[in-house]
Amino acid sequence: MINWAIYMQISVAIPTYKRPDDINKCVVSVVGQTLPPAEVLVIDDDILPAELIDDLRQKVEAIGARFVYYRKNHSHDPRGLSFSRHIALKQATHDVLIIDDDIVLAEDCLAWLAQAKQEESESGLIGIGGLIRNNRRQNLLERFFNYIFGLTSFLAWDVNASGFQVWNDFISARQRGYYAHGGFCLYNRTAALSVGFPPFQGGRPGLEDVYFSLRAKQLGFHYILEPRAGCWHYHSSGGRDSQYRSGFQESQNRKVIFRDLCESGLIGRIRFYRANKGWILRQFLAGHFFKGLGMLSGFLCRINNINS
Repeated sequence: MINWAIYMQISVAIPTYKRPDDINKCVVSVVGQTLPPAEVLVIDDDILPAELIDDLRQKVEAIGARFVYYRKNHSHDPRGLSFSRHIALKQATHDVLIIDDDIVLAEDCLAWLAQAKQEESESGLIGIGGLIRNNRRQNLLERFFNYIFGLTSFLAWDVNASGFQVWNDFISARQRGYYAHGGFCLYNRTAALSVGFPPFQGGRPGLEDVYFSLRAKQLGFHYILEPRAGCWHYHSSGGRDSQYRSGFQESQNRKVIFRDLCESGLIGRIRFYRANKGWILRQFLAGHFFKGLGMLSGFLCRINNINS
């Protein structure tokens, strides 16, 4: 049985950037939960229309929850998703479900997360992740490709020794792991603040969740993945950088992860270069030419100072 008192201890935070239609759909799915949150925080990296903010406030307050709109002041709040997630952790008053603004929650999502939180309260638990229901299952050839290039782990959810994330949105039972989707995870607020998101700026696919998860793993934290907590991720094109810029930033951040958190000896470097070749090649094979080109450029260039 779910302890219903728990639901008043869950915050939902939604970092957003130039996606007014998406965040409206996202908030509608949040207020439509069978187990509503105590508060909803919108962390805005741009300027949402005033009438939309008022509408979101009315939707949230209609279910008895607190609404917080935090518009980032870029004179002291740096741009970027990583900083927005860190602000969400600081602004929330309870453990916080951080979701991307182009996500729609299944109506019983918070209920299953709350139940998992109640039943899996051992020390070292940094977050409870759910599954994205419209992700595609990898076929046998893709799994073999990942094995050849070292893009795998013994665990279904992990960040491996080379700093590459491994996930499986088709697990059927709750399990322990060392990675969760950064845009769909209920964080233990105190533990997450002790780890902190990295100072990544730039594109939306900045890998801040990978850096965070690997650092948390090294500090002795873990996740629980709850397959019954679901959402749909629609990968909105609004607010995104160009594919080239996005790919460039991703490779730059991947090198920061390796530099800061991975073994830098000869064997480690060989594994890292091999994994990057596979990760970049996969973009070209999938027809994402400009993103792959950006990744290649970012991998070959020195790390940008903003990530140092």
